[in-house]
Amino acid sequence: TCEIVYHFFKANGVALTPDIATCIYAGILADTGGFVHSNTSVEVFRIAAELKALGVDTEFAAKRILGLPSPSAARAIGLAYSRLVIDKESGVMYTWLSSRELEEYAATWDEVGMLVNMMNHINAEENAVKCVALFKDKNDGMISVSLRSDPHKGCDVKKLAEHFGGGGHQYAAAAKIKGTLEEAIAKVLAEAKKIERGPVVK
Repeated sequence: TCEIVYHFFKANGVALTPDIATCIYAGILADTGGFVHSNTSVEVFRIAAELKALGVDTEFAAKRILGLPSPSAARAIGLAYSRLVIDKESGVMYTWLSSRELEEYAATWDEVGMLVNMMNHINAEENAVKCVALFKDKNDGMISVSLRSDPHKGCDVKKLAEHFGGGGHQYAAAAKIKGTLEEAIAKVLAEAKKIERGPVVK
C-alpha cells in the first residue's frame, strides 16, 4: 500500500517532505518485516533508498517499528518464549499468553503483537517447523490464534485459519476458536497435520 502511495504522490507531483517520506518508509519497513519477507523487491529497496535521501531517520524507524516497545513487553515475550513448543507431528511451533499474564507484566496485546513474527524468525532443525502459532487467551470464551509461515517453510496458513472461520494470506493469517486454550491448541495442531507443505524455497 505504501508503495502505491509513493507512486501516486510521484505521479501527481506531491512533494515528499521528510514527514511524508517517514510515514511511507515506516509502512514499507513494517510490511516487509524489516526488508526480509518475500515481498522485498528491487523496487522496494530503490524506494527506500530515495526515502532515506529525503531525510528519513532509518535507525529511529527500525527501533520503533521492529524493536520491543517497553521492558514490560520484553518480559511478557520472555514468558512466551520460555514455554515455546515444537510439535513435530503437526509441524507447528507454538506458544501462548493470556490477558491475566499481560496484566501481571503491565503489558498490552498491542505491545506484544510482533511476537508471532519474531517466532517466525527462529531457526529450527530442518523441516521440523512448517508454521508458527501464537495463542492468545483474552478471557472472552474465544482463543485468538495468529499464524505465520514463509516460503522456506512452505505452509499456507490461510487454509488453516479459514478452517476456523478466520482468514489472511498465505504466510500470515489469524482466527478465533471457541473453547479453552488447551482445546484451541489441540484443534489447530490436528488441522495443521492435514495441510501439506507446498513448494519450499531452498
